[in-house]
Amino acid sequence: VKWFVVWVLWAFFCEVTRMNVKSINAFLSKMFQGLMRAHEKKQFSTIVYFQVGVWIISMLYSLPVALIGIVTLAVGDPTASAVGRKITGLRVPPAPGWTKIFQKKLVGQKSVAGTLGFVVMSFACNCLLWLVMKYFGLVNWELYEGKRILMALAASVAGALAEMVSNESAVLKWKRLPLALDDNLLIPLAAAFAANLVCPL
Repeated sequence: VKWFVVWVLWAFFCEVTRMNVKSINAFLSKMFQGLMRAHEKKQFSTIVYFQVGVWIISMLYSLPVALIGIVTLAVGDPTASAVGRKITGLRVPPAPGWTKIFQKKLVGQKSVAGTLGFVVMSFACNCLLWLVMKYFGLVNWELYEGKRILMALAASVAGALAEMVSNESAVLKWKRLPLALDDNLLIPLAAAFAANLVCPL
């Protein structure tokens, strides 16, 4: 844990430096142009938000809850993006008429299809996570008796809601630090909070 905190602080320092030194920002943006998204050139990289989110839930919650938060982000976020692009890319005609329902936008560019994909896939993987944790002896199985499925579902729904309200372009300027409502931070926090709410330990 101590070394992870040091790593997070180091990553944060590097990002602050990049944001405030144009030459370094230009150099790194060019070097990682295939990996960096357009908005990351003017604000913190998503990896920083992810690390901070993981650190916070690791400090606040038990191992099973923290892992649920991480899995919800790791599975749900890319699923929402992939499914959302796939379904909303269909056109009627020739696409079936029922696709109109799933193409409907909920918040901004977040579609019904993407949100449902997030919930279904993250829920399935969180359920599988419980079995993995039991196999490797990482969880007191009886302690969460009767609440494992509900915790997985609550985390998945909360994560999907967090993904809906996240907005990387909504940058909050604070002392020259371009902080955004990034889903890599909001999703694990929301998912872990919801899971812990079901079974606080």
